[in-house]
Amino acid sequence: MGRYFRAFLRLFFPYSEIARVTIRDGGFQVIKEITGGDDLAAFRRMWDDRIEAEPELWKAAGQEFYGHGAYKLDIRRAEAGSRWLYHPSGLTKVLAIWRAIWVAPLYRLRSPQEFNKLIGISP
Repeated sequence: MGRYFRAFLRLFFPYSEIARVTIRDGGFQVIKEITGGDDLAAFRRMWDDRIEAEPELWKAAGQEFYGHGAYKLDIRRAEAGSRWLYHPSGLTKVLAIWRAIWVAPLYRLRSPQEFNKLIGISP
């Protein structure tokens, strides 16, 4: 049910375009910043094409999502920003206070290798 609710929200309350992305490693060191041009357009295209994944995939990946093993994507839009945990396998989840599925679903990028290259990480 949560999946359909989020699709409804995106349809009637679209997000503004991504304006800036900062990629950080597990120690919060900046790896890359994407602020415009072809890289930002490619990021938007791949990010908007992500699909919702089964939550069990998150657990199966283990502790790599937390601590020094997780990459952080700071995505800035006109109205607000958000931080996402990212695993090089293509799984990503918004970092949120609430753990409810309504708030923080798991997503999977369709082409993780291409995305990893764009954001400057190697698995």
